Amino acid sequence: MVYKWHIVKIKRTPDYQIMFEKKEVISDKLFRELKEMIITNILKQGAPLSERKLCVLLNASRTPIREALRKLYNDHFVELKPDYGAFVSIVTFEQVSQIYDIREMLEALAVRSFTQSINDQQIETIKEIHRNLITAINKKQYEEALNIDLVFHKFIIEESKNELLQSILISIFDHIRRIINLTNYTDDWAHESLEQHNLIFECILKKDISGAEKSMRKHSRTSKKHQLEQWKKVKQ
Repeated sequence: MVYKWHIVKIKRTPDYQIMFEKKEVISDKLFRELKEMIITNILKQGAPLSERKLCVLLNASRTPIREALRKLYNDHFVELKPDYGAFVSIVTFEQVSQIYDIREMLEALAVRSFTQSINDQQIETIKEIHRNLITAINKKQYEEALNIDLVFHKFIIEESKNELLQSILISIFDHIRRIINLTNYTDDWAHESLEQHNLIFECILKKDISGAEKSMRKHSRTSKKHQLEQWKKVKQ
């Protein structure tokens, strides 16, 4: 949620309302900061999240910290244990599988909607993103390739013109980013993934709605297979 401050000539806002709005903004900011630390594995799986230590780390008071932790719990990034407190959630094999199953269904819908209504400006944008992805993989700049890969998918999702779908998928991709950061991005998978992106890209350019949807589903399934294989190796 984004708040914008405006100067308007109306009667003075009650102090308690201003305090509520400021507190909400702070908790949202803390939520985003902590979520990013969990996604990037700065905060490790199972790590205790002491409110006192987080207050010092993030220079915040306990109330917005507590609210941020509650939001992270609702988004499955944090576990709350009675009498013990908050802990970074532990990703399981079953959760990885479930996340990719949801992605397959919903991202197929997103690419269908996107391909149906794509315009010239969107075509030019996705062409540029795809070129950058090819360049990064060919140069074996895999960290950069991963970021561009996510931009490719996020662009399709955001341009699908379905706000509810966007909201759900952006949340799913936050979890996917976390999974990717906990596993290995191999050379073989980089090139296999690029081939699949090529197919999705070509179908979008041809406005082949059915082909784009099928290609995206296949990409989601093979991504799931790769991540589950990597997950087994990580846990060995």
